[in-house]
Formats: sequence, C-alpha cells, structure tokens
Amino acid sequence: MAALQPAAQNGTTHLPSSSLTEQQLLYIDGKYQSSSDGAAFTVRNPMTGDILYDCASASLGDYSAAIDNAHQAFQTWSRIGPSVRRSIFLKAAEIMESYVNGDAPELLSQEVSATKYWIKVNLHATAGLFRETAGLVTHIKGEIVPADRPGTTILIERQAVGVVFAISPWNAPVCEPYLCVFRALTLA
Repeated sequence: MAALQPAAQNGTTHLPSSSLTEQQLLYIDGKYQSSSDGAAFTVRNPMTGDILYDCASASLGDYSAAIDNAHQAFQTWSRIGPSVRRSIFLKAAEIMESYVNGDAPELLSQEVSATKYWIKVNLHATAGLFRETAGLVTHIKGEIVPADRPGTTILIERQAVGVVFAISPWNAPVCEPYLCVFRALTLA
C-alpha cells in the first residue's frame, strides 16, 4: 500500500469483478495484479476434482513487494489513533458479514470441502473477532515492573514492531489470517 487511508476508503478501490471465469489476482500496493512472472495455479474442489478457478501464483518478488508495501503502510497505520482504528475494524466486520449473503459460502465450501453452514460460521466468527478487536483498541495497556535499583521503575509498553506475514491454512481460510494479522494491528 502506498498510503493507508484512515477511513472506510481503505482497501475499497480497484475491486475486480467477482467472476471466477477470470484469473484471481494478487493484491499488492493497493491494487489487484497478476504475478510478476505470470505464474498461476488451478484451484480445484478437493472432493470432486472440479476446476473452480485459476489464481495468480506469487513469486518471491511478489512476496517481497507485498512485504515492502505493508511496511510502508505500517508507518502510517502505527500513527493512527485508536478511534480511527476502531472505525476501520467495525467497517471490516460489516464487510465480512455482507459476504454471508453473497456467493462466498458457495465458493469457500467448494474450495475447502466444507458445508456452507461451517463457512457461514467462519464468516460470522471472523466478523465477531473484528468487533472484539475494535473494542480492544483503547484498552492496550503497559506494565510497571519493579527494578533492582532503588527509586526506579521499569515501564513495559506494548507496541507493534512491524509487518506480520501469514499464509492461510485450507481449513480456516477466513479466521486464521485474522488471528495472525489483525490482532497485531490492534497494537500498532
């Protein structure tokens, strides 16, 4: 991301069509794009073997670019106040829940061979985790611990230090990235 927008605009521009007849793209630097080397892979239903769609396959250069851009975005995000963060997490919860009534349950159930009910539970749980995170952004606390030197104290401040890189497992494609990444964003 070139610059993080501290409002609902963040991440909502340049959305590709939802048609799975086209290759699914990478999202790097605020835009959807093919892999830098043009590589792709076919996503199949693990139960039937049916082809679902083709997906861009990130190269090492793509990973590097994504991490570099995330680091740039972190510089802005880490200076955003808790009220703005709360608004962003609450908007993310709304967006996540909007997927329940779209084609996400059908697609994800085919991707991971899970029931649509399990996928909907996963989407609702993730929306709930976003809301929980929104409520925690103003409750980040440090600690004061005793020091060996008389008359001094040690203050431990919780602070994010940088980018988190996570690859989602097949069995919880929505919740797991949240657990790895978004909780860390709370502290930034």
